[in-house]
Amino acid sequence: SEDQKMELQERILEAHNNQEIIKIKYFRGGKLYTTEGKVEKIDVNAHKIVLNGGLSVFFSQIIEIL
Repeated sequence: SEDQKMELQERILEAHNNQEIIKIKYFRGGKLYTTEGKVEKIDVNAHKIVLNGGLSVFFSQIIEIL
């Protein structure tokens, strides 16, 4: 839902600003993955985040923040 998307984005922004490690569950290529790291970059135009280590995850792929 739109509320869930906004909540995810707010939590990602907060983690980025505070340089906190977050753990996310995301869906890519038909599989679920879980990873954790610091949000290095938020690309609003491309609707994705980049975690330390270079992993890019689109907002639409994120299922939840654990």
